[in-house]
Amino acid sequence: MEFELSKKTQEDIAFLDRMSLEEVISWPIDYEANRQTFSETSDVLDMWLGGKKWRETEHNFIQFGQDGCGSLFCLWFYPDLKGEPPVVFLGSEGERALVSNSAHDFVWQITSGKVFFDGCWLDPDDEEKDELDWELLFKKAKSYTGSLCENPSELTSSAQANHPDISSWIEGNVE
Repeated sequence: MEFELSKKTQEDIAFLDRMSLEEVISWPIDYEANRQTFSETSDVLDMWLGGKKWRETEHNFIQFGQDGCGSLFCLWFYPDLKGEPPVVFLGSEGERALVSNSAHDFVWQITSGKVFFDGCWLDPDDEEKDELDWELLFKKAKSYTGSLCENPSELTSSAQANHPDISSWIEGNVE
């Protein structure tokens, strides 16, 4: 089973891929492109959740990125989803977070000048501010999105208000 992503979601993921490949998005933004198929992502989730019971729930995930430790950024397709799938973070140490309403919101967040850590958007450390060409990132982001995101945490709060709780779902499906 494979999922047909909307044209907008495909464009957003392609933008993230380009920014990662060109190293416009690089450390201290802990994100790199890593597209996986539904089937490949399902196999990883089998290991992450300790079995295949979760597959009976009709919830599905497609990985499109990862952090440096192998944590996953995925699109989450759940029953009764209306519209674009939200982005979730599934950490290599069991962390989990609902990040954004869509891949497009995630583009705004990841190019906001904040760094994602353990479900939160934080200001980079002083040393980290010199490790990335932030102005180039902002220029390319604004060219793609039309504007810059000033508060990525607001987009996370919106996603949490609009989608099921990923932590509860995971806790109910760990074997």
